[in-house]
Amino acid sequence: MKTVHPLLIYRDWFAELNLHLADDIAQTLLQAIIQCKASHKLQIKKESSQYPGLAAMALLNILDRQLTERGKPLNQQFAMTLLEVTRTTLKTDGRQTPALLEECKEQYVRNIALGNQDETSYFEQLVTQVSLEIDQKQAWTKLEASGFNFGAIQTYING
Repeated sequence: MKTVHPLLIYRDWFAELNLHLADDIAQTLLQAIIQCKASHKLQIKKESSQYPGLAAMALLNILDRQLTERGKPLNQQFAMTLLEVTRTTLKTDGRQTPALLEECKEQYVRNIALGNQDETSYFEQLVTQVSLEIDQKQAWTKLEASGFNFGAIQTYING
């Protein structure tokens, strides 16, 4: 039985990510695999923040190019790097829940109604942070469920 190429699994998962998470992962990965001067890295980060999706598109192009490569050891190394960078980028403490998000949103609305600017600002930032962590947790769970893991990478390369 032929197994699915792990990079294809990753590419399909990555293409469905929310743009901010995709850019975060892509920027981290690009910095991990591109060997260049520090000033060039700063330029990549600056351009990526000005044009959301630029880093994600660059990573999708790299994935497409890598999928056409025949070198299994290189694919294995690249896939393992993808797995590690993605795990690190999406890592959360796991305490953020949809119920906490709803509570933060309620506090945000309540403080807007009361005119408490400092509290409103605090809860607005908290809503953003909790939302991002929930998105990260869901994205990681979906990637794990897709079959992109150490075992799948090893099986494909050795198979």
